[in-house]
Amino acid sequence: MFKHYKVIFIILSLILINSGCTISSQVDSAPTKDQQVQQIVNSMSHDQKIDGLMMVPADYALLHQDKNFGGVFWPGWQLKGKTFKQIQTANLQLKNSTSTPLIAIDQEGGLVDRLKFITDISEHLDQGVEDFVLKYFEKVPGDGKVIVELPSQDEIGRLYASLSDEKKQEFLLDYQKLYVFGLAKTLDDAGFTVNFGPVADLSPLDGSKTQLDREARVFGSNASNTQELLSAYARGFLDYQNGSGTRVMFTFKHFPGIGSAIGDTHQPGVIVNKNLNQLLASDIMVYQPILPTIPVIMFSQALYPSIDNQHPAVGSMAIRNLLTEDLGYEGIIISDDITMGNLENLNDIAFACDMMLSVENSMIPKNKTINDRGSGQRTDIIQAMRDALDTLSDEELDIRINKVIKQKISYPIQMVQ
Repeated sequence: MFKHYKVIFIILSLILINSGCTISSQVDSAPTKDQQVQQIVNSMSHDQKIDGLMMVPADYALLHQDKNFGGVFWPGWQLKGKTFKQIQTANLQLKNSTSTPLIAIDQEGGLVDRLKFITDISEHLDQGVEDFVLKYFEKVPGDGKVIVELPSQDEIGRLYASLSDEKKQEFLLDYQKLYVFGLAKTLDDAGFTVNFGPVADLSPLDGSKTQLDREARVFGSNASNTQELLSAYARGFLDYQNGSGTRVMFTFKHFPGIGSAIGDTHQPGVIVNKNLNQLLASDIMVYQPILPTIPVIMFSQALYPSIDNQHPAVGSMAIRNLLTEDLGYEGIIISDDITMGNLENLNDIAFACDMMLSVENSMIPKNKTINDRGSGQRTDIIQAMRDALDTLSDEELDIRINKVIKQKISYPIQMVQ
C-alpha cells in the first residue's frame, strides 16, 4: 500500500566508524575529520547508504544482520522477560553486523523505565544509581539489592525544588556523579549506544496538568531548575567514558517544547499555542546554555501555529531553521515516533515521512508502528522506506550519510562547564 508514496526514515549511521578501519594517507599528518567522513561515505555502496538511513526494531535487525541498517531501537516489549546477558549478547551481535548500528533505548525513569523490563536488572544496575536513589527517595530495594523502578523526572524535580541553595548543589553533584553517570554505565554495559532521554519540557506555569505532567515525565515548570538538572544530566553522560574511549549519547526532547501542549501527542490534533517569544523565554531557554554539548535533539509532533501553521515540528523547515540557523545547533536532529496520532492522521504515515524528507535533516523516526505491527505489514513498511530512499540521488544520499557520520565522530562536541 505504500509503494506509491515517498517514505523516508532518516537516522543516525554509525557505519564503519567503530570498526577500526584505517585510513591511509600520503602525508605525515592525521586525516582531518572531513577526510575521515568522506572515506567512510566513499566506501559505501548505494544499497548500504539506503539501509544506513533506516532505523528498524531490534528483533527485525537481529533477523537481518546481513543488512546495513544504520540504527536499531529496543521498545519495552522486546526487552520484557529477557536477561541482562541476553540483551548484551544481542547488542554485541548487532554491533558486529554489517553496519555497526546505533542501538537506542527510551530510558527516562518512572513510567518510561525500560530497564525494569530486564528480569535481572537488579544485579547489573550500577551501584551509583542505587546509592543516589536510596539517599534521596523512599524506595524499597528490589530483590534485597537495588532499586528496580527508577524515580520519575517529576520526583527528581519536586525534590530539587524543595531544597535550599546549598542542598541543591549537593544534590546536583550526586545526581550527576552517581545517578546519571551510573545510568550511562549501565546502558553501556548492556550494549546501548544512545538513550532517548531526558525530557527537557516544562510544565505550564498556571499549574494545569498536561499529558506529560500526568505521566510525571518532566522536572517541573521552573525553567531555571529544569536547566540546572539538564546540565547535570549532560555532565553525567559526558563524564562517563568506557575503556575504549566511547560514550553513550543522550537526547533532549521534545523540541521546541510540548510541556504545555493541548492534548496528548499520542493522539491527533495536538497544538502548542505559545508564540516564538514565549517559547524562547521558557521551553527553548533550557536548551540554550548547553546546546553545544547535546549530541541529539528530538523534535515533537505537535503543531506550533505561530511558527508554522501547516506542519508539525518534525516536518517543519521553519522550526528546523530555528534550531540550526538561529540557535546554531550542529548536532543530530531526530523525530519522535512518527506513527503517534498527530502525524498518523495527516492523511497517512507515508505523508508524514514525506514531510521529513522536505526538511532535509538527520532524523530518526523511532517508529512504534514498525515495532508493534505484524511481520508482514512491518516488512511492507520497511520496504516502503527503502523504496522512498531509492528515489534520492546519490548526491542527496551522500549529504545525509555525511552529516550523521560527521556528528557521530565529533561527539562529544564540548564538555559542559
